[in-house]
Amino acid sequence: MLRLLLALALAAPAAGQEPKSTATAVCQSATVTSPTPDNGCNFGACQSLSDDSLTCAYDSSFCDTSTQQWLTAAEVEDAGSECKCTDILNYPSNIGTCSSSGVYSPMAVASDCSGGTAVCEADTAGHFFSGDTQAGAKQFTACDLPCSNSNDHTMDIATDTYTGCEFYQTQWATIAQAATGRMYPRSMTLMGNSVLLGAQIKSTTQGTGARPCVKKILPCRLEGKFNPRARESTKMR
Repeated sequence: MLRLLLALALAAPAAGQEPKSTATAVCQSATVTSPTPDNGCNFGACQSLSDDSLTCAYDSSFCDTSTQQWLTAAEVEDAGSECKCTDILNYPSNIGTCSSSGVYSPMAVASDCSGGTAVCEADTAGHFFSGDTQAGAKQFTACDLPCSNSNDHTMDIATDTYTGCEFYQTQWATIAQAATGRMYPRSMTLMGNSVLLGAQIKSTTQGTGARPCVKKILPCRLEGKFNPRARESTKMR
């Protein structure tokens, strides 16, 4: 009997203390204190079929297909308007939270939580407009969501970097066409519609393993418009 009473005393929380493992999320819509500001992402919009008015939205699932059509972020910009994260999902109200192995991330639709579990349930349309409002719980707004091309978003490009630089306009390239060639990408950046890639090229035609393709050491050749000083296609041997 003494052992039983002692076990119960150790298991019971102290007065005013909540059990740590049995806490249940308190799901509701609420304004987030100190929300993340505009993140530079541009969103699409639902356009009215009757008067062409635009309602900024996260993705096409937020449109009423009987009265609206979806415009991508690029199409919204072409129409002379813009939709920022502060214009969608009732910002600065909270949105859904995805839990994956103890890591929390924002979610507005189920696909934002692939491999995880939504902390709070979706509304009847399958959208997540509420989060856990318990003290200490992680809360997100629309500006915490990632900018995703798959949702027809675009991202503003910073104009205060790479000033005074000129970049060679590559028209085409063939990479690692031969079975004896290797290319190891080391860095990559996106500039407009172009991808700038820095890589190391190796040849496996001599020796037992891949070795650096260095002039006068191993035979190698690059063909194409790779040389920024050349006007036409060049070769490096």
